[in-house]
Amino acid sequence: VPPAVQAALNDDLVIAQVNETKITLGQFKQLLSAVPPAFQAQIPAIKGRLLDELINQEILAQQAAKQGLDKDPEVIAGLDRAKKELMVRKLYQDEIGKKLGEVSDKDAKDFYTANVKQFERPERIRVSHILVKTEKEAKDILEKLKLGEPFRDLAEKSSKDPSAVDGGDVGYIVRGQAVAEFDEASFALKNTGDLSAPVKTQFGYHIIRLTDRKAPEVPKFEDVQTDARNRLLAKKQQEALEQYLNDLKGKSQIQINVKLLDEIK
Repeated sequence: VPPAVQAALNDDLVIAQVNETKITLGQFKQLLSAVPPAFQAQIPAIKGRLLDELINQEILAQQAAKQGLDKDPEVIAGLDRAKKELMVRKLYQDEIGKKLGEVSDKDAKDFYTANVKQFERPERIRVSHILVKTEKEAKDILEKLKLGEPFRDLAEKSSKDPSAVDGGDVGYIVRGQAVAEFDEASFALKNTGDLSAPVKTQFGYHIIRLTDRKAPEVPKFEDVQTDARNRLLAKKQQEALEQYLNDLKGKSQIQINVKLLDEIK
């Protein structure tokens, strides 16, 4: 229960009423529990606005019912889908999530050891760039750089990219992270301080400077312990779900109209 709601308060207490419909504290708590953890501390300041949203939703729902939309085929089909999704989610929690429990430190460490390549960090490079509109501008800047003018100064003065405020620095990137032309030119640079020729992309023309390179590395288990635990848990959940489904399918009669399926284009 969010900190803004005292646990001692009865969930059946009415916190608001819209016509004949009562909104209980329990219903409001459900709404508050859906607030992301990062914003839970803000609940005391926004609880009035959240209650307004709940009231507004009830007003609109009542109006929709007055117009007979609760009997609309599309609404009924949507409710049926939502009901199935909620039931499946609850079944998954009861039959898979709760029964699997937590992953132990030993299991996480064994998984890391057996799958260490999955945790390898690829080669990373750190680059800065200066982005301009025309090839002529790029060539002029490259000449100034070769004559010794500081890259940072030229980036701050001439670059059209937001990174200009940081002297053109875009931080570390891995292969495939940037647009293809920028990516290829960046990783072709060999030594710290090397400059590219003007590189054309959809954004304009770039002069790229290599500032650092980190070789592929395998992090220590302690640095990826949480990731290893989450990956192993996901693997166990997937395996358990597949087994559970296979067991249920074995007890079910399933018929597929292959001809009709093939006719769908």
